[in-house]
Amino acid sequence: MNSLQLEIKKFHERTFPDAVPKVTIKHLQREMNELRDAIDKDDLSNICEEIADCMIILYGLSNLYKIDAEKEIIKKHENNLKRKWKQPDSEGVIEHEK
Repeated sequence: MNSLQLEIKKFHERTFPDAVPKVTIKHLQREMNELRDAIDKDDLSNICEEIADCMIILYGLSNLYKIDAEKEIIKKHENNLKRKWKQPDSEGVIEHEK
């Protein structure tokens, strides 16, 4: 677990001692909505802040499950590099082939 995740773990344990995954996801959804609004306004400063909020919440969720987030991101990225990717769908989203 990297030092950032450990620092966030300490903060979350002090600040949100009763955190549970389902509530954490609701918080993440609210922050994602704020990120979408910042993107819609093309407000780079706010985009940066909201991305950071989302990442902090995701680290907190990782900590609830005792997951080393950096290790899992690296593993997933390595898998994604090996995948074949489809063409964009009607919304522009590109997904990997199953």
